[in-house]
Amino acid sequence: MSASADARRTLLAATATDIGQRLFARRREEMVREGRALSGGWPGTVREARALAIAVLAPAFAQRRMSAPTTDELGWAMHAAYHEARRAWLTSVDRCDDQEL
Repeated sequence: MSASADARRTLLAATATDIGQRLFARRREEMVREGRALSGGWPGTVREARALAIAVLAPAFAQRRMSAPTTDELGWAMHAAYHEARRAWLTSVDRCDDQEL
């Protein structure tokens, strides 16, 4: 793998993780503001992950003078971000089990 490809992959993975954490934080803040408990399955959507991935990845690549992310890279980042948000949700210390409600 070339240094350029390695740099792209590293940036893609780090950005996808960041996007997932942002998705989790947004949903958490929304539910806290509404007075709702963090319980059950991850309430976010793949559509939200895709929108944020598109909004964040292109500028991140451009800032480093890399060519725009490919469709495959965007798809990978979207899924990785969604799974990171879901993981953060399911492991959150603020989360309530259904039995506690």
